[in-house]
Amino acid sequence: MDLKLTGKVALVTGARTGIGFSICEELAMNGVHLIMVARREPELILAAKKISEKYGVSVLPIAGDVTDPKLPSLVVEQAEKVFQRIDLLVNNAGRAHAGTLLTTSEED
Repeated sequence: MDLKLTGKVALVTGARTGIGFSICEELAMNGVHLIMVARREPELILAAKKISEKYGVSVLPIAGDVTDPKLPSLVVEQAEKVFQRIDLLVNNAGRAHAGTLLTTSEED
């Protein structure tokens, strides 16, 4: 399916495997350049290389844990250097905790 996104830049968290990787593949099939964020650097680099080679898009892998409050600034800084923008955001990383957003602590 042509999503008419050719040339856009997407940031995808939890991008190394599973749903996140599948999202990256679908976007890459549609000509979207990627910023792939995940925790395990060696595997992330391999996943990014696989997508780049298969679909011919630019991919910036950034290893990091989304629970690290310093990570967003690092990601934006690197994205600006490489792509000068972020057009799409897919927040795929996460973890389930009992409770509501308002009752969840920063540590959780």
